[in-house]
Amino acid sequence: MVSDLFALQDDDAPMLARKQGVVTRQQFADAALRWAAQLPDTPLAMNVCPERGAFMVAFCAVLARGGTNLLPQDALPRTLARLREHWPGACTIRDRCRDREGVPGDGLAEDYVCDVALLLGSGAAAAGGSAAADRAWQLAADHVAAVPFTSGSTGAPQPQPKRWGAMQFVAAATEARFFAAMPRYGIVATVPSQHMYGLEMTLMLALGGRAVVAADRPLLPADVAAALRRLSAPRVLVTTPVHLRALVRAEQQLPELALIVSATAPLSTTLAARTETLLRAPVHEVYGCTEAGALATRRTVDGDVWQLLDGIRIAPTAGDDAGEVDGPHLVSPVVLPDRIACVDTQRFQLLGRRSDMVNVGGKRASLAALNQKLLEVTGVLDGVIFTPAGAEDEIGRLCGLVVTDGRSERDVLRELALRVDAVFLPRPFTRVEKIARTAVGTIPRSQLAGAVRGQH
Repeated sequence: MVSDLFALQDDDAPMLARKQGVVTRQQFADAALRWAAQLPDTPLAMNVCPERGAFMVAFCAVLARGGTNLLPQDALPRTLARLREHWPGACTIRDRCRDREGVPGDGLAEDYVCDVALLLGSGAAAAGGSAAADRAWQLAADHVAAVPFTSGSTGAPQPQPKRWGAMQFVAAATEARFFAAMPRYGIVATVPSQHMYGLEMTLMLALGGRAVVAADRPLLPADVAAALRRLSAPRVLVTTPVHLRALVRAEQQLPELALIVSATAPLSTTLAARTETLLRAPVHEVYGCTEAGALATRRTVDGDVWQLLDGIRIAPTAGDDAGEVDGPHLVSPVVLPDRIACVDTQRFQLLGRRSDMVNVGGKRASLAALNQKLLEVTGVLDGVIFTPAGAEDEIGRLCGLVVTDGRSERDVLRELALRVDAVFLPRPFTRVEKIARTAVGTIPRSQLAGAVRGQH
């Protein structure tokens, strides 16, 4: 089956909001076709553009040529070199945005720079109404449009090929859940486009025709506010618990929001309530995994039951707390990486990630729950509790890192001891200047192991 990649029924409708002005859907389509004409004759492209507008143009250009977007978690030379070993012939698409993660081009012939400012400013139309252009926007439902990778927080990142029809299904179900009453809406997202959550909540919604997406990816609270001001109401903020904590800590006032969406890590009820009070907008979470995409949502302050997106169902599997999901977008049922309790075929409760449970001194606890308790301690700006490398099911201790506003680690531990059992207090527990997190707030296991080695 063939479906539209890009709906141009409303050519003059806005699609991207840039600092330089609004980009219409027709202007975007023309830019994507111009860039498609410059790409090499290869079916694979590593799309590492950090600026969302460039990423979206490059993504659609690759698909217009019948190719596949590889979406690595970062643009470090070692990451791209590893991917080239497994995906020979892949080119790399970068952009001219100043936010390049400090990583220069690798100087190879496979390096292509997508200059969105030049593409959008060229003025010449790309025959958007021609038969050739119309065919460029047709894509088979079973075409592998993107290959994102798992986060690497529990091991080496694994590729997860995504068929175009499956991506469209998730986008339509997400829009029906959150935006059914909004004929048009604007999105600012703090998450990278290469992450499955960022891809689904920005580009895929924009391609559907109703969303206008901010072309940048603001991180600082003041920059988030500025990006939102460039959009018309209703506005939606797509973000993570890490960024929500920063907004609340800064007491940043934002333009009127219709909705705040959070994902990538558990969001505590306390932080969700504080966010709703400060920003005067409901906070909803999206639950999903790279293997299956977005699956369920909940309003955090309303309780711990998750509602699956329409058309998706869940069932218990062998084991006390295992479950699998199925839906028309999946080739086969997917076993969830988390421990769950089914309420019925469309609702469930999360009990924690399977690899998240620890046993210390005969007592069991969830690392996610322990970390939420740590982050609620007065004066803690960031922190993480984790198991030592090579620990077995029964471990003798937990480790911890903490960033504070000046409080000593001893003071933090003293307050944490009022919230958790003493056997789960981390030792060693070290105050550091910064915890290196990924763009979506996760901490790769390799970085935690390095941090522990640095303490000795």
